[in-house]
Amino acid sequence: MAISIETNIASLTAQRQLTHTSNKLSTSMERLSSGKRINSAKDDAGGLAITNRMEAQIRGINRSIQNLNDASSLVQIAASGVAEVVDIVQRIRELAVQGVNGTNTTNDRKAIYTELSQLADQMDLLSGEGSKTGISMIKYNGMSLSDESVNSGNFSFQVGYEAGNTFTVGLADIDEIIDQTVDNNSIDNIPGLNYSAAAFEDVIDKVDSALSSQTSTNNTDQAGLLGVQAYLGSTLQRIESMTANLYVQMENTAASNSRIKDADIAKESANLTSDNISRQAGVAIMAQANQQPQLVLQLLA
Repeated sequence: MAISIETNIASLTAQRQLTHTSNKLSTSMERLSSGKRINSAKDDAGGLAITNRMEAQIRGINRSIQNLNDASSLVQIAASGVAEVVDIVQRIRELAVQGVNGTNTTNDRKAIYTELSQLADQMDLLSGEGSKTGISMIKYNGMSLSDESVNSGNFSFQVGYEAGNTFTVGLADIDEIIDQTVDNNSIDNIPGLNYSAAAFEDVIDKVDSALSSQTSTNNTDQAGLLGVQAYLGSTLQRIESMTANLYVQMENTAASNSRIKDADIAKESANLTSDNISRQAGVAIMAQANQQPQLVLQLLA
């Protein structure tokens, strides 16, 4: 290599290498401090686009899991309300069977009727159908779960990260089934029928119909209150299955996203050490290169 004063090629080469090493060192420091392999589009433009899509998917799945938790809460409230109604209906039937018995006097049947009437009012209050207030006690977030007029009896939940991934809970029209027991006046007619055994038999027929007779609801055909209980129970099982599946999806998607986005700390620590040594060596070599033009003075002396 020629010795010149105007251009110090060795110094320029050392500067270029030092700049390259310093950039690599800065990248390693940035990745170690952020924990991410991709901190800007220049790091990996294609990878950044992929990881952003995966991030949207992960956040959508996480929100869907919360939506399913809301669905589970709604169905559990409906199921507990229906269970209470079934308990009341069972008690009504028990009292009606007692009322049919021929050993009862009219006063005995009047006493039985008093409890029947109170139970009917309570069941009516739970559903809100035909009650004095018209307000249902089976509610979620202020919405009646036993009134077909609310959302047409259907509650739709977004259970996926894409549009159209919906799940609908069709709550059976509890009011319609309760009508068979309460609003058909089978209990209210007892006094008008002079508290006869036949009046109590009519109550038994209505209760049996409410419990198990096929009833067309807003969503499907259910076998009375007992069928509604089975529907709500199976719906809860389905919600649990969907939730478990979403957790698996989120786990696998997060793992894929991590492999693209997150920094390998062990690798970056090794790069940091190597680049730090290279930079120190580069500074030392550059200092030597900057001394080369001084050799000209020895030749001119």
